[in-house]
Amino acid sequence: MKRAFIPTVLVACVLLSLPAVVGAVDRVGFGFMVGEPTGLSGKLWLDRSSSVDAGVAWSFDQSDHFSLHSDYLRHDFTLARADNGSLGLYCGIGGHLEIADGDDVR
Repeated sequence: MKRAFIPTVLVACVLLSLPAVVGAVDRVGFGFMVGEPTGLSGKLWLDRSSSVDAGVAWSFDQSDHFSLHSDYLRHDFTLARADNGSLGLYCGIGGHLEIADGDDVR
């Protein structure tokens, strides 16, 4: 049952995010999370100083768990200077959900 649950959750996450992505292609970025856990991440800019990010990942360690996270972020590009481009500092609040073997949900 677990093997069918994880692909179902991944497909649901992608389908739920499609309306936001289609309407805001220039404000959306996607990436990879490499390490422990490994997965996909995305970020949607709401305006010049706020964004929402999310990630889905699979852990390959001994606990063999699946994780989801999302954060609301506020950015400040005036605190740090860069010679070329911009360097933003940010802070935010969010949540993290882990589903491990059996019924262990955190």
